[in-house]
Amino acid sequence: MTRTKHSVEQKLEALRMLASNKYTVQEVCKTHRVSRSTLERWKARLHSGGVASFEESSSLKIYTKELKQAAVRDFQAYEELKTYIEAYIYFYNNGRFQKRLNGLSPIEFRTKAV
Repeated sequence: MTRTKHSVEQKLEALRMLASNKYTVQEVCKTHRVSRSTLERWKARLHSGGVASFEESSSLKIYTKELKQAAVRDFQAYEELKTYIEAYIYFYNNGRFQKRLNGLSPIEFRTKAV
């Protein structure tokens, strides 16, 4: 199938047809000229994020040459990057507050449990 861009309304209409149980998956796919996998992807997207998930940009982000160069400049030294990543991993595992620990960091939770 050739790739075409469908509007939010077209996607929602296809999903309404599917949900109505008046049409088979094949009929909906043929009517809207989409593959079964595309229709299933739309269905999952609607289920997980609602209508708003269709309105967000799903296209690839284009980054300027200057932005890429700035990102590389920030981490030109391997050791600097390694130190940054290690610090983040430590924070992620030990310092961030977690809902499942009643809003405590893992270290606070362990200290409180002892």
